[in-house]
Amino acid sequence: MKTKPKTSVMPTSIEEVELKGEGGLRRAFLMRTVMSIVGMGIVFLCASLAIYSRALQKEMKGDLTHISHMILTYYDDMYPGDYNLLIDEDNELTYLKKGDVVISEDTAFVEDVAEETNSEISIFFYDTRQISTIRDSEGTPPLNTIANNKITTAVLINGRESFFNDVEIAKVRYCVQYTPIFASGGTCVGMIGVGRPYSETFGYVYRLSAVYAAIIVIAGGLVGLWMALYTSQLVKHLDRLKDFLGAIAGGHLDGDLDQGVLDRQDEVGDMGRCALFVRGSLKKLVERDPLTNLNNRRSGQIKFEQIRRTARKYGQTYCIAMGDIDFFKKVNDTYGHDAGDAVLREVARILSDRMAGKGTVIRWGGEEFLFIIEEMSLAEARDFLWNILYAIRDTSVEFGDKVIKFTMSYGIVEGNTAISADSEITAADELLYYAKEHGRNRVCSEKSDVNYEPGAPISAVDMLTAGGTVESNGAPVSALDMLEAGEAAEPVTDTIAEPRTETQSPEPDEAEHTVSGPDGDAVKAAAGSHGPADKEDELWDIYDVNKQLTGRTMKRNDFTMADGDYHLTVLGVVVNTAGEFLLTRRVMSKTWAPGWWEVSGGGVMAGETSEQAVIREIREETGLDVTGAEGGYMFSYRRDNPDEGDNYFVDVYRFILDFTDEQVHIQTDEADGYMLASHKDIKDLGADGVFLHYDSIKEVFEL
Repeated sequence: MKTKPKTSVMPTSIEEVELKGEGGLRRAFLMRTVMSIVGMGIVFLCASLAIYSRALQKEMKGDLTHISHMILTYYDDMYPGDYNLLIDEDNELTYLKKGDVVISEDTAFVEDVAEETNSEISIFFYDTRQISTIRDSEGTPPLNTIANNKITTAVLINGRESFFNDVEIAKVRYCVQYTPIFASGGTCVGMIGVGRPYSETFGYVYRLSAVYAAIIVIAGGLVGLWMALYTSQLVKHLDRLKDFLGAIAGGHLDGDLDQGVLDRQDEVGDMGRCALFVRGSLKKLVERDPLTNLNNRRSGQIKFEQIRRTARKYGQTYCIAMGDIDFFKKVNDTYGHDAGDAVLREVARILSDRMAGKGTVIRWGGEEFLFIIEEMSLAEARDFLWNILYAIRDTSVEFGDKVIKFTMSYGIVEGNTAISADSEITAADELLYYAKEHGRNRVCSEKSDVNYEPGAPISAVDMLTAGGTVESNGAPVSALDMLEAGEAAEPVTDTIAEPRTETQSPEPDEAEHTVSGPDGDAVKAAAGSHGPADKEDELWDIYDVNKQLTGRTMKRNDFTMADGDYHLTVLGVVVNTAGEFLLTRRVMSKTWAPGWWEVSGGGVMAGETSEQAVIREIREETGLDVTGAEGGYMFSYRRDNPDEGDNYFVDVYRFILDFTDEQVHIQTDEADGYMLASHKDIKDLGADGVFLHYDSIKEVFEL
C-alpha cells in the first residue's frame, strides 16, 4: 500500500505554524551566547585576575619595600651607628641597639608606622626576631623566633631584598618583604620584614573571581562586555596606581593620583585612597627642610622627645639653645630674598658641620634654629656655641657684586626633663631675645653673662646706637666716657646692621684694636706708649683699595671714612733664636680683656712706612729694637666696615731676634708681665680664648 505524499501548504495564520522548537533557538542562542560569554568570561577573568594579582603583588612589594626603607632611614638618622645586640645574661634577655641607643625598648615609631600603613613589621638581628608588631591570640609578640632557612638564605646570606607570600607567623599566613640590614663594614647583620596577612591581600582576589563568574552567568552578554571594559579599566587604574607608588618610592611626594582611581568604589579605589594616605604619612615623616637640608621642625620635635626620654632613662646630659640670624630681615630688604636664602644655606652648612657628632640642629622657622647639644655641661655647650659664632662671624656670602657678612645670637639652657619640652625651648628663647636686646652677636646662657665673650670690642658710636652703655666687670661704661678716652668697648654688636665684611678697625696706641680673625672672634692688641695728649694731633695717611697712598690724611680715630678709603695698622711678632715668641699680658685695669695675652701693634702715622711703624711699636711696647733683625713682613689682611666709617689694612710682621730678659722693658701702664711662649703654648692660649688676634694671625707663629 502506497502512502500518499504530504503536500506543503503555506500557513495563512500564526495558528497554522507548527511550533516545534518554541524557545529552542533562543535557548540555543542563549546557551551558545552564554557559554561563549562564560568561556570568554572565564578566560578574561583568569587573565585579568592573573594580571591583577601580579600587579597587586608588584605594587605591594614596592609599598612594603618603601616602608622598610623609610624605617631604616629613620633609625639611621635618629641613631647613628651599627645595629648590635645587648645581652642581659642574668635575666636571659636580649636588647637590640642602634649605635648607643637601645631601640627595642621604645618601639613607638614602628608601632605608629605599622598602624598608619596597615602592615606588620619585624626587625631581626641576624635570623632572630627582636622587634615585632605582630601579636598572637593572647597578645604576645613572637620575639626571639627564628626565620626559616629559605628566608635567611635569600636575605642574610645572599644579601638581597626578597618577597615571600607564604610566610607563616603565629599560625597566620603573611605576604612579607624582607630587606637586609648592613653594618658600616658591609656585613649583613639582620633584616627588616614588612608584611600583611595573605587573606587581607590576595584572599579577596579569589572571592572577587567567584563574584565575576556569577555575574557572567547571570548577566550573559552584558557581563562579557562589562567584564572586558572593567578589566581594561582595572588594568589601566592599576598602572596609574603603580606609577603613583613608584613616584613615592622615588621620593616624589607631590604627584597626583589619577582621579579615576579615586572615584572607584571598590578595592582598587580603596588602595588608591590608602596610597594617598601613605603619601601624606610619608610627607609628615620627611625630616629635611628643603632649603637648608637641616631637620625640619616636626622631625626636630621627634628627635627632641627621643633625647629627653633617653636622658630621663639613662641620666644623660644635654643643653637646648635657640639661635637667630641677626638683622636677617635687613638682608632680605637690602639684597632680596634670594640673598637671604643664600645666607640661610651658608649658615646651615656651618651649623651642620660644627654640630656633627655633637647633637642636632633644626631649622625651627624662618631664620631661627634649635640646637640640641648632647653630653655637654652648660658651660661647655656655651663655649661650643661661641666657637660656632666665631665661624659665623668669619663667613661671608658673595651675592652678585656684594659680600654679605652676618652674625647670630644664641640663648642656651641646660636640659631639664622635669619640665616640658616647650618650657625648655621657651627658656632658651627668652635668653635669645635677651641677647638680642643687649647687642646681638653673642651667646647668652644666663642674663648675668650676656657680655661673657672675652674680647670683642664695640665702638662708642655703636654703643650710642645700641643704647649708650655696656657693663664691664659688673660696672656700667658709657659711650661718652669711651669717646673721651678714645677706647672701644666689647662686644661687637649688630655686625649685620648693614651687612658688611668685618668688625671695627684696630685703634692704635691706647691699645685696643679690633681685628676679626678667621674664626670671627673680634680681638684687640696693645699699641704704642703715647698717651692721649701725645696723640691728640696725630694724623694717619689714607690709602685706596689697592693700598696705595691717596695723598690725603685723617685724624687718629676719626672714623668718618668714605667707602674705598682705608688707614693702615701693623702687628709685630718677635721670636727668639730658640723659637719662643714674646707675648705681653694686658693689665687687669683694662676695661676689656684684662689679663689677655697679645703682641705689639698700632697705627701707622702719616708719612711713616709700615716697617717704620712696626719697629717703633715694638720698641715702645717691649724695649726691643728689631731694626736689621732677620724676618720682616709676612702678610696683610683688609677689613671693610662702611657702617662705622672705619676701613683698614693690617700688615703683619715677624722678626727673629737674639735677646735676653734684661733687654725686655714692657710698658707697665699697658702690661703687667710678659712670657716667652712656644707655638703649642700659643695654640693653647688661642683655644682658651685669651690671646688677642690669634685667629687672624695664627699662621705667623708657624716657623
